[in-house]
Formats: sequence, C-alpha cells, structure tokens
Amino acid sequence: IARGVALVGATGLIGTQIHHRAVGSTTFSQESPLNLIVRRAPASVDDPEGKVKINVVDFSDQSSWVPILQRSRALVSCLGSTRSQSGAAQYCCCSWRGALPW
Repeated sequence: IARGVALVGATGLIGTQIHHRAVGSTTFSQESPLNLIVRRAPASVDDPEGKVKINVVDFSDQSSWVPILQRSRALVSCLGSTRSQSGAAQYCCCSWRGALPW
C-alpha cells in the first residue's frame, strides 16, 4: 500500500464526495493515493490515474485495516449515519441542506 491519506467512511454521503473530488485533485497520485477503507466496495470510482485505492476490510479484524493506517500520513474519518437511519430526524430542528458546496 502506497503512502497516502486514509479515508474511513468513504461510501457515505460526505466520504463519497471526498473520494470523487480526490480523483480530480493534484494532491493525490499513484505514489500518494487516497486509501479508501471500506467494508464493501463503492458502486463506482472513475479513477483512470489510480489516485484512489480501494481497501475492502473486515472492521472486526484489526489486522485487515491497521496496516493501512500505519502507512498513511493522515486519516480522514467520515463515519456517521443519516438522521433518518439513526432515528434522530424527529428530534432535529435544523437542516444542513444547501450548506455544502456540492
């Protein structure tokens, strides 16, 4: 695994946006990729230059994901849940809709 940045939660709303933007970025390369740490492969990653590496892991087995973190220069965590999935939607009175640039 090449030295780069590890992204956990890459298949969610925010994580998906980050890895799609990484493909168009000059920050990442084959030598310094964005390492997606996921439990299932994303539906699609259009990455002809190899800037994104998909690492499907078993989170209950630390030996499958700890080495990726150890070889990364940074970790970005996008772990979370939607308000509707968590049951919190009924308690929220605010909305982030429109707050993000994408």
